[in-house]
Amino acid sequence: MVSGRAGLFKDLLKPAGLAEVKTYADGIGPWKPYLQSSAGTDANKDGKADDINGDGLVNEADRKLLPPTDIIANAHRLGLVVHPYTFRNEQRQLASDDKGNPVNEYLRFYELGVDGLFSDFADTAFAARTMFLLANDKSYAACLVGEYGRWNRNCRINDDD
Repeated sequence: MVSGRAGLFKDLLKPAGLAEVKTYADGIGPWKPYLQSSAGTDANKDGKADDINGDGLVNEADRKLLPPTDIIANAHRLGLVVHPYTFRNEQRQLASDDKGNPVNEYLRFYELGVDGLFSDFADTAFAARTMFLLANDKSYAACLVGEYGRWNRNCRINDDD
C-alpha cells in the first residue's frame, strides 16, 4: 500500500484502484475470499449458520461458495497478474463445495483465472497446477510425454538448453 494513501485495501480491488495499482505494480495478491467468498448455511432458518456436515462445529466446511467477483477479469484487463493467498490443506479450511479435498480448491481458483497463488503446501499446489494444465493445455501434455521429441521452445524451454 502506498504510504499516506486514503482508503482501504478493498478500494484497491475496484477498477479505479486496480488502475492505480497498475502505475506501480505488475500484479495483485489479494486474500482469496476477495475473489470468491462463501457463506454459512442457515438450514433451520433461525438466522444463524448451522453445522451442515454434522461434525459438531460450525466452520468453513459448512459454508457454501458464492459466485466469484470480477476482480480477476478486471485485473487481467489492465495487464495485472493475480496471485491470491494463502492456500492450505486442512479440510476444516475448505468450503463444503470442495468436498474436503484441497486440490478442488486450487483447481477452482485456477479455473477462475488466477495466474499463480501462495500456498503453505507447495506439493499440493504444484500437483493441482499440473492437473489443471494437463486438462487445459494440450502442449503441456505433449511436452510431458515427449511428443515434440527433445525439449525445445514448444515446451517453453530454449533449444540451446
